[in-house]
Amino acid sequence: MARKVVKAAPKSSADIDLIALRLIQRYQPEALNHPQEFDIERFFENAMEPLTGVRSDYQDLGLPVHGYTDSDQKISVVDSSLAENPSQRNRFRATVAHEVGHVMLHVPEFRRRKEILRFTHDCEDVSLRMYREDEIPVYMNPEWQAWRFAKALLMPEKTFRIAHANGMNLQQLAVTFGVSVDFARQRLKDLRL
Repeated sequence: MARKVVKAAPKSSADIDLIALRLIQRYQPEALNHPQEFDIERFFENAMEPLTGVRSDYQDLGLPVHGYTDSDQKISVVDSSLAENPSQRNRFRATVAHEVGHVMLHVPEFRRRKEILRFTHDCEDVSLRMYREDEIPVYMNPEWQAWRFAKALLMPEKTFRIAHANGMNLQQLAVTFGVSVDFARQRLKDLRL
């Protein structure tokens, strides 16, 4: 059965990469000078709420998902068991970056859309329409958008290209940027390297 999602405003890869780039420029500009890990955990725990109004938290989710972001409650949650497991560090970093993607890309949009619905229908209890993922174009899929954001944030194009041009193999790229080999492979594909 296909997963259901709220349709997001259309965003191109370039649009999403630019939003991630601006975040890096503001919070860790040195990550654009030479290949290194973006400190996603520090951003999630200390800088995200002052910037967005969305609180971060770790909870034992006990679900087949590793995190979620609730635009109504203005909270982004990552599974505490993932955060506490050193062998899952790369998955943890990718999950946090993915949830930050939802915070940056979708929370303001979904809250605004709900406010418009509340106003036009003169009621408090409104919800956004859900679609099966296969019913919407990929560029309107919030999950695709958040994963694209996560890759752009953890592996900035400029320094990723530098590392690749300097001969780093897939394993070295993954270690340098603190991601899994599969995530680094996806970024190579995204950037057509």
